[in-house]
Amino acid sequence: MQIEMLRCQLGRNPRLNSWSIVVGVGWLMVSACGTNEVADQNAEAKTLVLTESMRIGDEAEGDTVFFSNIWDIAVDSRGRLFVADFAMYGFRVFTSDGSLIREIGREGEGPGEFSIAPHLYVSPQDSVYAYDLDSDRLTVYAPSGDVLAYTMKLPTDEISGARPTDILAYLETGLLFEYMRVLPRGSENEVDGMLEIKLVDHSGQFLRDSLVLTPSMQMTTISDDGFSIPFPRQFGRRSLLALGSDDLIYHGWTDEISIRALAIDGSTANEFAVSHTSVPVTSEEKSARAAGYPENWREELRQDMPDTKPAFNAMVPDDQGQLWFRLSWPEGALETEWIVVEAESGSVVAKTTLPTGVGLDTVRGGKAYGTPDDDNAVVVVWDIAE
Repeated sequence: MQIEMLRCQLGRNPRLNSWSIVVGVGWLMVSACGTNEVADQNAEAKTLVLTESMRIGDEAEGDTVFFSNIWDIAVDSRGRLFVADFAMYGFRVFTSDGSLIREIGREGEGPGEFSIAPHLYVSPQDSVYAYDLDSDRLTVYAPSGDVLAYTMKLPTDEISGARPTDILAYLETGLLFEYMRVLPRGSENEVDGMLEIKLVDHSGQFLRDSLVLTPSMQMTTISDDGFSIPFPRQFGRRSLLALGSDDLIYHGWTDEISIRALAIDGSTANEFAVSHTSVPVTSEEKSARAAGYPENWREELRQDMPDTKPAFNAMVPDDQGQLWFRLSWPEGALETEWIVVEAESGSVVAKTTLPTGVGLDTVRGGKAYGTPDDDNAVVVVWDIAE
């Protein structure tokens, strides 16, 4: 059950020391610091146009390679794509023009084997890191993409019980991993766990722990026949984490665009906020979300939904020192706005609009990579132009 929750939701640590940073007391998060400069979202910013240049997995376009449910996308310096999909154990490698090069991995527990579609990360040197959430095992491939370099088991925090959930980055000093500690279930818990970022060495030992400690996401707990049943709160808030091209860890609670950047030693390197207009949650939207649950739960679920949507629901760093934020959209909207923020200054430098279902995974080399809709069955590449 714990693995299933971690898989679908992609944890307080007594072992914090002097360089650890604790974030998220109540819901105040980084905005409570009182020192943030608030950037004017309506300030002059250039308009970006994203033009689709390639897609993979679209039967209507005559493709012969198909996806079931894309789990992760990564891109190397040559534009090669690495795509993990729940239809296979491992991942596929494509050329920059979308041709399939090879499939890597198979089901199992040995070297080069996976028990689930892995999280993917490509290092600055183009080594490919594939993390298997079910087995807590990291598999590393040489820059060629198909030569297995080594595997290692990621440690569980013996004190807090936190487990690794994703690889964030390769650094000279080690590997940055996202960890999650699932809290005991019960009606008193309004979040499902705590997210941490830990630095581990290349043999899998902790070097630094809890560089970030923040609530994962808000939950709604329904009591039914003596059981407490938790669900991610509809329109609830959550934490988003990302490593920028400047090797700073960016994180924020989605209630507002208020972001803190931490250096690897745990010190605060920067923080900024961007003004936004709250988007209301309509009564019709609440009813539609509740309709998918048993009838005797629906009113309680509705009552627990907030009256506004999160300020943003995606944060994607690019290779130009910028962060791309997808803003929430009003009911019935066909497009949503993305803003591009210069991480150093917190200034909104660009904007663009994309269909509401579009999710971006990677932005680099003047291109954006992601999926065009909520089905997650097609990979799309967009060229970025002003």
